[in-house]
Amino acid sequence: MEAKSVYESIIFSLFNLIRNEKLRTKIVLNPEFRNQVITNVNNLLSLEVDYEATYKDKTWSSNFAKAVVNISKEKIKFEKPDNKSVQDSYADYSGLLTVCLNLYSVDRESLTNQLELTEEEIKYSSKVTDEMKIKYADLDQNQVGSDSSNSSKQEVEVVDSKSDKPNNENFNKNMGAGFGGAAQNGWGGFNGFGNIQDIPPKPMLDQRFYPYLTKLKGVRWYKMCLTAAMITCGITFLIPILLILVGNPLMTNDELISNSTINTIFNKKDYSSIFSKGYLLGMTNGGTYSYFYVIVTVAIMSYIIFMLVKPIRNYREKFFIPYTILIACFILLISNGLIYLGNLVPTMTGSRSIQDNIKYLLDLIAKNENIQEPSLDGADGIIQELVERFSQAQTIKMFLWINLSSLILSLLFIVVIIIINPKYDRPKIIAANQNYDYMISELMQGRKATMDESFYEPESEVRQFYEDLREKDSKNKNKDD
Repeated sequence: MEAKSVYESIIFSLFNLIRNEKLRTKIVLNPEFRNQVITNVNNLLSLEVDYEATYKDKTWSSNFAKAVVNISKEKIKFEKPDNKSVQDSYADYSGLLTVCLNLYSVDRESLTNQLELTEEEIKYSSKVTDEMKIKYADLDQNQVGSDSSNSSKQEVEVVDSKSDKPNNENFNKNMGAGFGGAAQNGWGGFNGFGNIQDIPPKPMLDQRFYPYLTKLKGVRWYKMCLTAAMITCGITFLIPILLILVGNPLMTNDELISNSTINTIFNKKDYSSIFSKGYLLGMTNGGTYSYFYVIVTVAIMSYIIFMLVKPIRNYREKFFIPYTILIACFILLISNGLIYLGNLVPTMTGSRSIQDNIKYLLDLIAKNENIQEPSLDGADGIIQELVERFSQAQTIKMFLWINLSSLILSLLFIVVIIIINPKYDRPKIIAANQNYDYMISELMQGRKATMDESFYEPESEVRQFYEDLREKDSKNKNKDD
């Protein structure tokens, strides 16, 4: 029997148990049932320490221990049992299921469902109201009377008849001790931890913990520069796209067909869309732009700019630019830069003319019609007409040059930020997590333990940051009023 499998079975049974209103209330009302739950939490700690069992690379005993204390509103001491085998832990798990199935008539499936397990859901389910206590207060007495009168008729369901018997000698082992002890044992009652809610969060969730090797100075200015670059790229990209969309196509199919000299090329089919301004400039996707594309681009660009200019509300982001923002900027710029594939850049530099692009388009249409040796004699009139109608060509080229320059500079700037942006201090993170796990283990066994403060930023500095933030919010609120 694998420790990991038993570990997962226990955490999901406890998770489903506290999510069940009746069972959660019975932790308060039935001391023996509460002892069984405590035994299973202790077994989780045993599996974590002795067998290195985890679920999703996390340990869960502390979460369920907090839940039991919050539900029962009593001081409880949790401790790792000595030399507890995996089989014994499974037997205790089976015993708990048996009680839930037979005493409280809860179906097995609802206790073994592997739902999405989160710390937030465990915390949310750790509440018992007075109404719930009144609602379920008489259930045990009624069932006890029913069991004694019908003992000869009732068939008790056994979870696993082949497993070892539940380790009942541990049921009363933890009663009377304090979860937080007698002011000196367990969680609470020492070093400022007045109750279980005062236990510090895991290092990566604690704003006092800075998990990076360096601190980037002037983050605000980097963001301002990146914002200016993104706005410049956005405007100089959207203006030429809008100029391309307005007035497309430059010539209708009827006008093209009416020219008898190239009538055989068009063969009565509608090729007018291929004479869009984008294709005339040499863009490979010149005919695929639409107003919907413009709206989507504006929406994405606006969101990225908003993320860049919004005030810093996280202490870590005072010295660090989130990679999600940088990656989003990079992807958007690269996708916009795809317009420069094909013959657009040669057309912008003058090494290729718009007339050359039109002839290239006519040649493509001829090949599509399986005309082996297309003759474009007499097409000069159409080509000249298209060039004259494309009066905005120079304006579009100007904006594209600005866009290309700003795009290259912006991409280089993003690369520089990625290089100088602080990197994770992995040894520090690992050491802090190990120290936290050790602290939780010690506290659950009733011994005094605290986090090593050297892992954290100076508390005065962090507090000052959030006080300044609150003061700024207060001033803004007063201005609005």
